Amino acid sequence: MNTGRDRDPGPPRPSEPVDPREIDRALARGAMQNRRLNKALDTVTRELERDPGALARVLRRWVNES
Repeated sequence: MNTGRDRDPGPPRPSEPVDPREIDRALARGAMQNRRLNKALDTVTRELERDPGALARVLRRWVNES
């Protein structure tokens, strides 16, 4: 059985240069997604504090629609 360990991997390939602006854009996208998720979780938390039965109703409706 050939596991690939007996092959010579050859010289390492040069990596492509990374654009620092692309890194900044990726970090900004991640931060935006994190802010949106935090806002959604805060909204859910406030709703549950105001109306504890809300989650049960939403889950029941979601299961019935599936």
